[in-house]
Amino acid sequence: MGIAIPITGDCLGQHFGHCQRFAFVDIDPERRKIVSTTEIEAPEHLAFCPRGSRSSM
Repeated sequence: MGIAIPITGDCLGQHFGHCQRFAFVDIDPERRKIVSTTEIEAPEHLAFCPRGSRSSM
């Protein structure tokens, strides 16, 4: 089983779209053990709001 975790600084990030990097953790559910962990830098987040959508908020 795999889990993706957003990371900001050295802490758990609160939002996948605003984190600095991701930790991908592979877990063996039968043994309840972490098999591997890989971290990658998050791509640049470009905020996008379609025209007219702000008026409906």
